[in-house]
Amino acid sequence: MTAPPGRSGADRRRRRTLRARALVFAALAVGSGLTGWWWSEHLDRAGDQGPSGWDLVGLVAGVVVLGVWAATMLATGRRSVEVPPTLGALPSTHSPAEVGWLLRHGRVTLADLAATIVDLTARGFVLPFRRDERLVLGRGRPVVDLRPHEDLVLEWLFAGWAREADLEAKRAAIRADPVQWSALWVRFVDDVEALGRDSGLIEREVASPGVLAVAAAGLGVLVVGVTGTAHGYVGWLACVVAGSVVLAGASAFARRSSLGDTLAMQWEAFGSRLREGADITPHALAYAVTLGEGDAAAQRLAAADDEWPAQLIHAEVERQLLGWQEAFLVATSVRGEPSERVRAALSLRSLRRREPSPA
Repeated sequence: MTAPPGRSGADRRRRRTLRARALVFAALAVGSGLTGWWWSEHLDRAGDQGPSGWDLVGLVAGVVVLGVWAATMLATGRRSVEVPPTLGALPSTHSPAEVGWLLRHGRVTLADLAATIVDLTARGFVLPFRRDERLVLGRGRPVVDLRPHEDLVLEWLFAGWAREADLEAKRAAIRADPVQWSALWVRFVDDVEALGRDSGLIEREVASPGVLAVAAAGLGVLVVGVTGTAHGYVGWLACVVAGSVVLAGASAFARRSSLGDTLAMQWEAFGSRLREGADITPHALAYAVTLGEGDAAAQRLAAADDEWPAQLIHAEVERQLLGWQEAFLVATSVRGEPSERVRAALSLRSLRRREPSPA
């Protein structure tokens, strides 16, 4: 098997998430152990006869759940697949948003929308320019051979007969009418997911019934463990730990197909090559955004004195998207839509962590 030359930004973020989860699990285990030790000491001082049969039942149940979970994760782990070299070319003809959907096991984020706008710019459908130091997008060449989500973004940017899209004005329009943003985002996600499901690259998405059932099972074990512990049976702390592990790691139950695994590894290798010195084109930069390598690729372009439209708007597009989402949050916060606010807040987390590079 040919190993990728490095790890893409998306792969690094996934590994950081797994390490963070491992630390949480370790903290839960240590905390549960200390709590069980304290509880046992407390019972001994109170004259109790020690652990009862219910303690043993809880301990065995927790160990069994953890064992089943570990075996399931080993069985559904990433396959060992051959990654043929792409020699600098794009691994496939999928759009940046479809690639992001694949790498996240069926989840669409704001980075995919940003990458779509950058890609439309690189392909000439959108022409960026500045007016009073503000980024304005203009219509480019005639629309041909666009995917549904790409056509949707163009129609949203240039509604009706509009020839220009003032991004700051879009933010004000969203604040006045938040439905503009929610309609774009929901349809964008639906269009990308529809294309992905037709490709057969993912067997179980992160929001599939199977993954949600695993999360529900983990929550049930956690509740049972807390109930048993509250009744004084220390052994049920094992169920608390097991339920927490299953609930926090339920998304790991998502699974790509064999073809999807191969393609995902090719795209991760492509992202690492962008970071490590491969030739960058305006089209490749759009994929760098969804692969988490946008800043590194833009810095390389700047160092090479290659000023392309995609490079000029990459960081600013992401900031504008963040502003549109925040405008939606501000507008809906006074309209009593908590579910919308929660979904929007969660989708902002990844962009909030990133420090935008200078435009």
